[in-house]
Amino acid sequence: MKSKTLEKLIRRFQRLPLHGIDSSIILEAFDEKSKFREPCKDYLNKIGYNFRGILPISVVGELFTIIETDITDKTEKEIFFQFFDGLVKKRKINFTTPKKTTFQTAEKVKELENRIGATDVLNLSIAIEEGINIFVTLDGDMLHNKQLENEFNIEIKAPYEF
Repeated sequence: MKSKTLEKLIRRFQRLPLHGIDSSIILEAFDEKSKFREPCKDYLNKIGYNFRGILPISVVGELFTIIETDITDKTEKEIFFQFFDGLVKKRKINFTTPKKTTFQTAEKVKELENRIGATDVLNLSIAIEEGINIFVTLDGDMLHNKQLENEFNIEIKAPYEF
């Protein structure tokens, strides 16, 4: 590929809206029995084309913990890890880690909405500190939470909204 064409593709990719992805989206896309499987799969298939995807490292830890504790079949675990690896590579999903200010943001999030669990507070706080435009989740306590959205200038949406 010519360098000018590659540069143009990179610039176009970098202009795509930045989405933080919650663990629920990946888990539901993997679960054949989930009622949200198809909307989550459809959403994940748009990453890299319609949006750029970012996974907070806390989401990765949450995913791996759930897979390790809830799935006992070795083959099924391997299938999940292959699914996850393929998803990250194919969709060009990046990872992000907490910054020094993330934990202060987490305190503010918890003050505004105390129904959100600790891991979800951390996931959202990392996304906020990363400057992510939209955080995608299935968590009803976070979805379209106007207090959080207004305070942190972030949209919190479900995968079926895209």
